[in-house]
Amino acid sequence: MTQIGGDAHIHNHSAGYVVAAVLVVVAVAFGALLLVRNAGSATGKDSETDSHTVAPVGSGRAEPIASESPGITKGMLGEDSRCSSPQSGPGALSWRVCTRVQQDRISFAVRITNPGKTDAGVSVYLHYVRAREEHQCPGFNGPVTLTIGAGKVQTTQQSDCSVTLPDTNFAYQAFGLVVASGVREGKHVPAPTANIYPGDATKWVPDLL
Repeated sequence: MTQIGGDAHIHNHSAGYVVAAVLVVVAVAFGALLLVRNAGSATGKDSETDSHTVAPVGSGRAEPIASESPGITKGMLGEDSRCSSPQSGPGALSWRVCTRVQQDRISFAVRITNPGKTDAGVSVYLHYVRAREEHQCPGFNGPVTLTIGAGKVQTTQQSDCSVTLPDTNFAYQAFGLVVASGVREGKHVPAPTANIYPGDATKWVPDLL
């Protein structure tokens, strides 16, 4: 009887060790599963955050250009300035010839808009007439070659076509032309005429109503 009881006691201890070992294995496996699951969740969250907050390199775009308003405009070159009606071409470009009157100077420029998706190379012509006599602009020795960026507006430097106002009354009018690079012919478009009266306001013809 004693021998039988001893065997039973040994078997009970062995069974307890087996159960404990199984529980340890299950606990380890469950812990490992939780770690894998949490790691997967964290990775998924980070990936989602990256896809929404990190912009890819080179994704920036130029702001769209509003449609050109018809007719002559005022203020495009600054205070007391006028620009011609928009002219079309070459390609998708549009452009205006502009004049600006300041206290002691008058300046002329060409404003070019490129709403297209590619850069555009152009030749720009600009001169002015004073009292019916034609004059070349100081900075325009023949055509000036420009590259107008896609989705950009570019205006020629006012300093390239600017002269000192005299002390007597004069009428000034700018003439400009924008054509594809290398083209040498086309109709020169006038800006509104600026009738200068020293000590008085400029009279524009035509002018906005």
